[in-house]
Amino acid sequence: FYDEYLAVMDMTAEFYLSTVERIFKNREIAENRFVVAGKHVDIGAITDVAVITVEGANDDISAPGQCVAALGLLTGLPDSKKAHHVEPGAGHYGIFAGKSWRLNIRPLVLGFIDANSTARRASEKPELKAVGRSAK
Repeated sequence: FYDEYLAVMDMTAEFYLSTVERIFKNREIAENRFVVAGKHVDIGAITDVAVITVEGANDDISAPGQCVAALGLLTGLPDSKKAHHVEPGAGHYGIFAGKSWRLNIRPLVLGFIDANSTARRASEKPELKAVGRSAK
């Protein structure tokens, strides 16, 4: 647990500070003003990718409510493709590691993925033809 928790991601200070400045201080994503490589990234243009947000009720880094607020930015996505979960007793790290992740969150996320993949998979399957016997 501590090896993973204390691991440092290899990124430049400039990238980290730019992320803090743009995302958290200037609120570029929250205000739909996010630009990458000179092109505006319109989050409201997402129309068919299902999105689930997960928060820890005891998160001391990202207060609960921030992730679910992101769903409101997805103005082009129907509510049927949006989901949210707050994990009781979980902190920032605990939502993707440990007991809460294994027993509650992972099965929930996998179920969400399956539920939102079924229609796409069914429409992509080739038509099956019976060979050597009649189809009922």
